[in-house]
Amino acid sequence: MSEISANVTRDSPRSLQYDLLLKIYQHHFALLITGFAVYLAAVGVIAGYTFQPNVNTPTRTALLLFVAITSSICVGAIMAVRAWLRELTILKLQLEASLGLDAFPFSAARRVSLAIMYLTLMVGTLAAALAYYVP
Repeated sequence: MSEISANVTRDSPRSLQYDLLLKIYQHHFALLITGFAVYLAAVGVIAGYTFQPNVNTPTRTALLLFVAITSSICVGAIMAVRAWLRELTILKLQLEASLGLDAFPFSAARRVSLAIMYLTLMVGTLAAALAYYVP
């Protein structure tokens, strides 16, 4: 067993909890990025269809409203992810302090989730405005 600090070994419950926490973080961050990629692909397909010349106004409005509502749901989900990330950061700092480890930063995840949230908010706002203004 390799020692991490004077009191905690590599196979201690706190160490295993820390390893599990980082794996959960990695998995959820990959899910966030994958979900955003799917969201962008779906919005791209819908936008490509919506602005075809042969699409009538009620269909166009319905599709744009669908994008706006979906974007609102995504913004809410990202806000929940950011709250979970704050809680995870507090737990991670406690575990790192007890294990005597250097802090592993989650700042990239916070920045990426914030950028995704703002981009999703902009897409949803634009879709809602277009649904209202486009004939």
